Amino acid sequence: MASKPIFIVLVLVLLVLGGVIVWQQQTLSHLQSEMGTLREQVSRAESVRAEDQRLISQSKTDDDGAKGDRTELMRLRAQVARLKQLERENAQAKPVQPRRSASAIQEPPITEPVQQVVAAPGEGAGAPPASVNFGVVEFSEGIPTRLDLGSGRQCVVTTTTLPDGNLQLQFTAVSNAAEDTPTQVTQTVTVTPGAQLFSSMNGIQIALKPVVKAP
Repeated sequence: MASKPIFIVLVLVLLVLGGVIVWQQQTLSHLQSEMGTLREQVSRAESVRAEDQRLISQSKTDDDGAKGDRTELMRLRAQVARLKQLERENAQAKPVQPRRSASAIQEPPITEPVQQVVAAPGEGAGAPPASVNFGVVEFSEGIPTRLDLGSGRQCVVTTTTLPDGNLQLQFTAVSNAAEDTPTQVTQTVTVTPGAQLFSSMNGIQIALKPVVKAP
């Protein structure tokens, strides 16, 4: 009779122990589930933080690139402004009116020109003429042309076509007459192609209509 209560007590103890074990297992499973969720949240937080760092770095890089672009743009604008100023200065420095300069021989001797133009018969012979009219004279771009003024007087002309279409003629007169001391006089004149041009070299009036030969 005494063993029956003991058996009942043992059964109750086993039931309690079984309930405790089942509760602990459920609690452990719940904790493991929560830990998994926390790990996933931590992983997501790390990903978000890494993305934020990447975006911050990219933003800094973009800002540095934008600053560099602005600096380069300002530098280019300054260069363009300087070039425009130089163009204006060059345009103002171009000769707009015929200019004449006379001095003793200071330039190198003139090489033999490719072309030679002689005045009409009677105009360049004998005593030095007061004027010589050559009429229409065809010049080659950049090639010196010798004009015979008579009595040992000669004039070399070099023609350059300007951007505006006008012709720039550089006259270089050389006097080799026995009674004269060899001198060299340079004069630059700007004229419209085909227009009548008058120039005075060594006391001789020169008249001609310059045109440029087609290439």
